[in-house]
Amino acid sequence: MASETDYIQSYKEHLELTNYSERTIESYLSHVRSFFKFCKTHKQSDLPFQEYVRKYLYHLRKHDFSWSTINSNYSSLKLLYERILKGVWIAENLPRPKMPKKLPRVLSQAEVARLIEAPSCFKHRVIIIFLYATGLRISEALNVKVSDIDSERLEIYVSQGKGDKDRLVSLPEVLLIILRQYYVVYKPPLYLFQGLSRSGRYSKSSVRKILIRARAKAKITKPLSAHTLRHCYATHQLENGTDLVYIKEQLGHTNLMTTAKYIHLCGPRHRYINHPIDKLSLHIEQSTT
Repeated sequence: MASETDYIQSYKEHLELTNYSERTIESYLSHVRSFFKFCKTHKQSDLPFQEYVRKYLYHLRKHDFSWSTINSNYSSLKLLYERILKGVWIAENLPRPKMPKKLPRVLSQAEVARLIEAPSCFKHRVIIIFLYATGLRISEALNVKVSDIDSERLEIYVSQGKGDKDRLVSLPEVLLIILRQYYVVYKPPLYLFQGLSRSGRYSKSSVRKILIRARAKAKITKPLSAHTLRHCYATHQLENGTDLVYIKEQLGHTNLMTTAKYIHLCGPRHRYINHPIDKLSLHIEQSTT
């Protein structure tokens, strides 16, 4: 009979062979280990697997875990049951938790300008500008190499973004000018934002510290993270009339509905509608019959 260790090893191999991201594999394995630990301390005879999962998820909720964490646990345990334990998951017995619909907070364009100007260090200002001007996730931005910047085509090659997908992101000319100045000063050998870590990349924690200091100096009271600048990019693009499908492709979203949430964040603005009927040459005369 297979042991807990055997199940976890089989699960790990399944995740790796199915090409899940390293972050997801680490997260799912952590969930499964915590679940097995819970089962040992709350053992009941003849209790079906899904009932153990129900009790475990309720335990997480009672201990104030977020719904996103609970939903991630649900996904990992459902996958374990179906692929490794070869069970049949009955969704009616244990439906997936409904996720609360929350809108992200965004800064105004004036606040973004203050945030960019706040750091005294040129490199720190460039990092903030880069995140805002490209809409990249923090991990994607820190993985950008100097060779990924195409100044001729005004594009940035984003390698293996979320979901292990490559994509091209537009490079605004203003940002290109700034990056050229940045390169002259810092001459990064590989990664655009070179750091002191073993990988050579600038660290996420360093970016977070930059934003914390800049937020305080700019006297911004709204919550702020690197992802906030991604939200600002999308919202401000929409407010300036950029096409929603274009923004979807730039952000690397799979579903247009994910991008559509930014419509609700847009401030009041004039909506210019070009109706197709305006371009038709129509000759309609009033009939007398």
